[in-house]
Order: sequence, then structure tokens, then C-alpha cells
Amino acid sequence: MMEHRELQQDLEDQWGQVVSRLQGKVFQSDWDIASFTVFFIFIGMVLLLVLLVLIRCCCCCCCSDDEKFCTPRNATANKGRNTFCNYATTMWNALPTAVKECESLPTFKTSLKEHLWETAIRNWPL
Repeated sequence: MMEHRELQQDLEDQWGQVVSRLQGKVFQSDWDIASFTVFFIFIGMVLLLVLLVLIRCCCCCCCSDDEKFCTPRNATANKGRNTFCNYATTMWNALPTAVKECESLPTFKTSLKEHLWETAIRNWPL
């Protein structure tokens, strides 16, 4: 029991020494304050941009009406029409419901192959 109290007292003493050293040496000049402020503004902006990207990716790409993916807004411009994001959403929305709702990956692969073969044969020029 005595060792526990001594250990606790040692930890408190060390913590007190660390805090007293930091209080005396952190902001010794105006340059320290300015660099600290700039650093945290930079970190804050980076975190804000990451948050905005996550919101854009997670919330703006899904339609809540019929659970289809929406084509991104930039895909409507001429330069964005041929992007993978535009083609992927269009092709996924065109798949039959049975293919999209498969339970496992092997079942999905088989159903997708069958659908693509049927589509290719149906559109084959005669």
C-alpha cells in the first residue's frame, strides 16, 4: 500500500514539474504566439476541408428517393461527361434489381456476367 502512495506521489511530482516547465517556456515571445496561431489555423483548415470532402462524398452522391446513385453535377458539363464517375453511376442504376441485391460476391459476379452476356447478345448487330 505504501508503494502505491509513493508511486502516485512520484507521478504527481513529475507532472507538476512538466507543467511548470511548459508554463515558463511555451510563449516566450510574440513570434511563438504567432507561429502557434498560424499552425493551428492551418490544422483547422485542413480538418475543415477533410470534413467537407467527407460530407460531399457521403451525403451528396446518394438519392434518398429510390436509392439510386446520382450523377455528379460536374458530369453535366462537357468536360465531365466521359468520366468514370459518370459512367459508373449510370451503369449501376441501369442494372436490374436482382443483380444489385445479390447476397454474396460470387452470386453477384455470376448474375452480372449473365446480365452482360444477355445485353451483348441482344444488342449484337445481325
